[in-house]
Amino acid sequence: MGKFKFLTVAVVSSDIPQKIPLISIPIHLGHDMAKAVCFCLSLVQTLVSSIKLILFDRGFYSKDLMLTLTNTEYPYMILVPKNEKVKTELAEMADTERKKIHYEFELIKD
Repeated sequence: MGKFKFLTVAVVSSDIPQKIPLISIPIHLGHDMAKAVCFCLSLVQTLVSSIKLILFDRGFYSKDLMLTLTNTEYPYMILVPKNEKVKTELAEMADTERKKIHYEFELIKD
């Protein structure tokens, strides 16, 4: 059996002190992450009245997921992995400075 991680969907709100887990599914490494996220979203839609923002940690940074989410009605935010380019940009910034870095992807699909 291959290695896997868990994809967990939770309610996060400033009105409540902790995350409330809704579902968690095992995902094999190398599996189609975008498809798994869409599956989870389809399940969650019946559990919550509205989704204001979908927040993903750095492990979900993928162009396929971004393209898939762009075709949904949900706003989303995916944290960017802290690679050397990002670390250099952050080191050069003042504490109060804000910056947007645009990433370009080349999508090759058969």
